[in-house]
Amino acid sequence: MSERRELYRSPNGDAWFLAREPTNGSAFIIHHTCLDPVRP
Repeated sequence: MSERRELYRSPNGDAWFLAREPTNGSAFIIHHTCLDPVRP
């Protein structure tokens, strides 16, 4: 499993993480979307 730390969480619940693959050190961004539906 990759190491990660949260970079930003938006008001609507989306989150961005900086991750690093421990085996080779490659860095990448993970984006998790908000799972709650938008209510009108």
